[in-house]
Amino acid sequence: MRERGIGSKVPDMLVHTPGNMNGNYAIIEVKSCEASITAILEDLSKISQFIDRAEYKRGIQLIFGQDAITCVNATLRRAPSNMKCHGIEFWVHDTPEEPARCLVALQGHLANVKLGR
Repeated sequence: MRERGIGSKVPDMLVHTPGNMNGNYAIIEVKSCEASITAILEDLSKISQFIDRAEYKRGIQLIFGQDAITCVNATLRRAPSNMKCHGIEFWVHDTPEEPARCLVALQGHLANVKLGR
């Protein structure tokens, strides 16, 4: 990965076929809704780099906890509008009895992303 400019970045989870760059399916980062927005933005940057430089097909940022949707909204408000986010999905898991769900699938840059509650 160093030759692809990713360096020593280690994601929470990779779904891929080892040794085969054509089998890079997903990079997944997981954070609590109590994590700092800065930490989540760092995850988004890492996901973007894996999509752009290591040819991963999609990236998932999973936020869990009661205030997961509020956390996603706050993160998107603070993210630079020119941040690349093609292929990144925000998933939330805010209730233990319910399954996680995709809140938004991002494309292009963050400039026009708006979420409700």
